[in-house]
Amino acid sequence: MHRKITVLCFLIFSILGYTQSTIQPRLYIGVEALNKKLFFNDEGYYGITIGAEILKFKFIAPEVEVGFYGGVIDKQEQLDVSNLPDGYQGPAPKAQSYITGGFNTLVYSFSPKLIFGDKKIAFIILPKYSFSNVDSYLNKYELTPNGNEYIRNQREELDSSQSFLSLGFGIEGSVFETEKLALSFMMQYSFFDTRSAFKGFDFNGFENNQGTRAIGVGFRLYFAPFANAKPNF
Repeated sequence: MHRKITVLCFLIFSILGYTQSTIQPRLYIGVEALNKKLFFNDEGYYGITIGAEILKFKFIAPEVEVGFYGGVIDKQEQLDVSNLPDGYQGPAPKAQSYITGGFNTLVYSFSPKLIFGDKKIAFIILPKYSFSNVDSYLNKYELTPNGNEYIRNQREELDSSQSFLSLGFGIEGSVFETEKLALSFMMQYSFFDTRSAFKGFDFNGFENNQGTRAIGVGFRLYFAPFANAKPNF
């Protein structure tokens, strides 16, 4: 799979170099933030992307992209309530242990982006297919016998992969006095399954309640190296 992706990227950028005078590709860098809930009141993940809009033909502008994403899970505390009397209403006892973790993933994507409008302002739709390599990890910390500190006594790491779809909607336009630069803002819905990245762990007390979908926002800065320096409005 990696060889196919490498060959595909090589062919695409070879075509770009050969046809740059007529196709006028655009490069971009972007940032994204996603969460399984709309207002980010739960753990989420963030990423940075780089890519290229290969060409634009009428309302179709296909893109290739590489992204790096990372996130952490909420700390899961394990309490010992066996010595508390029935009906206890006081403060929670100090956790005997807790679990933390997170993941990083490298994502390769292709999108047949649809764009409706002109260079000043346009509405965009981004259906996207992605393949990812995911590195996830969990740490377990135990309370020392004197109760003064926690010491990590267990760590596990897991490698996995998955392919997924996402769909984005947004706007794109030129806000600079040049055609070489443009900005875009989008909202997107991703089918990246964070829960599956933690399925293979054998951690006593770990609750795998991560999201199987995510909603988020993203910003991109486009650079068209072969465009005119000044806009033609």
